[in-house]
Amino acid sequence: GMLLNFDMTATAFVEEGHVLTFACNVLRMRPEQFSDPRGLPDHLRQILLREMKTLKVEIMHRGAERRKFRVIGISRLGANQLTFPDLDTGAQVTVADYFKAQYQELRYPHLPCLHVGSPKRHVYLPMEVCKNKFQYR
Repeated sequence: GMLLNFDMTATAFVEEGHVLTFACNVLRMRPEQFSDPRGLPDHLRQILLREMKTLKVEIMHRGAERRKFRVIGISRLGANQLTFPDLDTGAQVTVADYFKAQYQELRYPHLPCLHVGSPKRHVYLPMEVCKNKFQYR
């Protein structure tokens, strides 16, 4: 679609090809609207899902390790509500808390996460740590 020119100076996703920039363009939203604590309304999540299914994303939060994943879904819950079992303890931990402990505090904890890889596995990536690789294969 048409790309909108946003003033991105105050945002975390200045980088070209960032998934959040992509989401802004698809949803015709300004970056600061992503800070809404209510998260992303479901009708917008559906639009995003339609545009992002089969997209390949590359992670940016692990330094030189630039693994790529295929997007298979978008979580209904934000990273601050979405939980998964901790491998060591088995306790439920939110994606936001996990990222805060392991990497960095999320700037947009209320946004949904990308479900990547295999439907059987629960691998969720916050959009803010992903770049998209525009390959539809």
